[in-house]
Amino acid sequence: MRKVSQCLMSLTPKVMKLPKEFNKIKDPVQWALHTFQLNIKHSTLQITHPSSDKENNSEGEISHINSDHPGAFTTFANGVNYGNPVHGRLELINIIAGQGKAKDGAQLVYKPLQKGLVPVLEKLHPLGYFVRASLWLSSGNHRYSAHCDAGDGLLFHLSGRKTVRVWPTPKALQQSALFDFSNLEERMAEDYIDFNLKPGQVLFIPSGAAHEVWAKGEDPAVSVSFHSGSTYPILHLCDSLNQSKDKDIFSLPEKFQGTRKKTTTFFEPSRFIPKGYEAPEDIPQSLQDMLKETLIAKDINEQELDAALNQWWQETMANKSYPGDFIT
Repeated sequence: MRKVSQCLMSLTPKVMKLPKEFNKIKDPVQWALHTFQLNIKHSTLQITHPSSDKENNSEGEISHINSDHPGAFTTFANGVNYGNPVHGRLELINIIAGQGKAKDGAQLVYKPLQKGLVPVLEKLHPLGYFVRASLWLSSGNHRYSAHCDAGDGLLFHLSGRKTVRVWPTPKALQQSALFDFSNLEERMAEDYIDFNLKPGQVLFIPSGAAHEVWAKGEDPAVSVSFHSGSTYPILHLCDSLNQSKDKDIFSLPEKFQGTRKKTTTFFEPSRFIPKGYEAPEDIPQSLQDMLKETLIAKDINEQELDAALNQWWQETMANKSYPGDFIT
């Protein structure tokens, strides 16, 4: 896992060899089906219905399979076994600030995470971090349209054929301290790179990089994705500062007040700590300046504002009170 974990310090998409820990999954399709069966009510299932509009190469209409229905797993498993166009996602692991658990059947994924990735994440994100792992199982061709993810992504490809198109994040956006995912077109301004993944490969997708995924052919495609980082909702920071003062002193411009993935504005605390160094005792000046430019403060002078931000930094660093990101 060493080479895989090292890429988390990079902003460049990259393909690597699957770590040996994942070779324990001898039959990825059967393992994936069994894991879905154990957790079917927690999964998201889709089926694509053939389109009658052949002239315009329409991909068909996608509908959801009700995962609470008693026959949901049978419908999904039959689609996989007969090469029909079905797609499933199951969150295996969700850990925020060190708290969380793995779903049934996820142990083969959880052990490599604990052994290989967590020690690296603890060094990269000394104020706390989130990490999520999801299981993806598709057959009969499936396209996941262009989107961005919060945090760095590692796609461990175990079975079938999958093409991932990645748009490297433009330099102007790499240098921005604040970001959200509403500017998708701007994030797709650079020339894309297509990665044709084979079983036994891992693709690294940097935080905020636009990408889309195709599972190709009738053979089932199985992948496990890891997403990790320290993306911190600036709205949560504002709320925390107000709670410390017991009154509403701090607010944000309207555009920063969203609470859904595509409208929430984040900043990454770890980006303000030089790689390989311990987090400073006081808030880094560059982070302090950025937050002061963003926050609206009333009935408070600049010295009090600096003190409030420094107190937030010290409490967050001491308690790892990282809230995670807003995903709904």
